[in-house]
Amino acid sequence: MLLADMLASSIGFYGDLPMKHHRILCLCAAMALPQIALAELAFTAEALGRVQSTLDFCAEGQPRAATKYQEQAKILVQGVPKDKVDKVRSTDEYKGAYESAREELGKVSKHDVAEACTGFLETLK
Repeated sequence: MLLADMLASSIGFYGDLPMKHHRILCLCAAMALPQIALAELAFTAEALGRVQSTLDFCAEGQPRAATKYQEQAKILVQGVPKDKVDKVRSTDEYKGAYESAREELGKVSKHDVAEACTGFLETLK
């Protein structure tokens, strides 16, 4: 499962669309997540766990761009009180999704992960 597929599945994007469209929808969703996180998390602990895991995985795989991925991770929870974020991150739902995403990403070729991570950063320009 590619990075884009994982993000797409974590936020419910699946259907009969071609793979290219899945990736585009996924990247749009990843960019929209920060906009919906206001005073409360507007998405599930599972979605946050998967997206956080993916951003961490990209940062580890591309150390030169790690700061950019870390910035995106901060944006995900921007405006949400730290105690609420900590509470969500301590849930089994978050932890399970985070680990599951790590396992899935570990099965993807380094080339495909690098391509998907780089593609995500390109959409932020």
